[in-house]
Amino acid sequence: VIESTTRALEEYRFDAAASGIYDFVWNSFCDWYIEFTKPLLNDTENPAAGETARLVLVHVLETTLRLLHPIAPYVTEEIWQALPRAEGGPASICIAPWPVVDERLRAPADADAANRLISAVLALRNLRGESNIKPSQRIPNLLVFCDDPTTLARLQAGEVHIKRLARIDTVSYLPTTSERPKEAATTLADGVEFILPFAGLIDVAEERTRLQKAREKMAREVEVFTKKLSNSGYVDRAPAHVIQADRDKLAIHIGGVSVAKEGMVDPSYKESSLASHMQGRDIHITVDVGVGSASATVYTCDLTHRYIDINGSYRT
Repeated sequence: VIESTTRALEEYRFDAAASGIYDFVWNSFCDWYIEFTKPLLNDTENPAAGETARLVLVHVLETTLRLLHPIAPYVTEEIWQALPRAEGGPASICIAPWPVVDERLRAPADADAANRLISAVLALRNLRGESNIKPSQRIPNLLVFCDDPTTLARLQAGEVHIKRLARIDTVSYLPTTSERPKEAATTLADGVEFILPFAGLIDVAEERTRLQKAREKMAREVEVFTKKLSNSGYVDRAPAHVIQADRDKLAIHIGGVSVAKEGMVDPSYKESSLASHMQGRDIHITVDVGVGSASATVYTCDLTHRYIDINGSYRT
């Protein structure tokens, strides 16, 4: 953020400088680093680790304030004056030196490990929401299927954060050849399969009913957009961006129907065909509707989840 902010200000791109600092503070510093340090700050058995975390927190906040000062001078001065400072240092943020990158602090391996841990927590949070598990409800056990020793060691090292941030009581590590529970929800993150057993978490019958209703609603939307896009008069007269928006919506709704019904499009829509292509955790859906084609990238991992379908069986 030091490099990008300095470059943006030198190029008089004040909007880029402000948005870059905002993104760093909100999405990296507050969302994740502060959360990761909480166990260290509260660890009475290892006070040195807690003190190191405090020093890093203050250093990052103080440096960020200096970066933000040209854009928000008064509030940054007020906060900066409240921070601890070395004796003999600048009396005001106005005359504090501009931050420079310290190459000794670069740690690409640690950054990669942190990003992978964040991906796992985000995937589990999304899975909780999509499975209708209340945010306040703790999950008794998380099953992790992984054979790679390096990945496994990284997950075990970050287990305390996974358990706290995803509200999980215990984590079980299993080889990928192990049997999966029948009533569960699954997600993938960086090639690792995470499974939340539904036992004691949700009402399976109620979940089937919810999926059935969701499928029926999406099927109605598919029918509406299919008829619109099959009408050559509408396609010929409507603006191109409107047609493309309808095609994108149709693709997304067909994808939703396929999730709720065993990964297949409702056979009643014989004029439509679905092709799904895995691209990491994103799914690209292409739908042929007779008049042109619809395509959209669905930025969720819905289609990589194993769900209960309306007949009680499971599909990925």
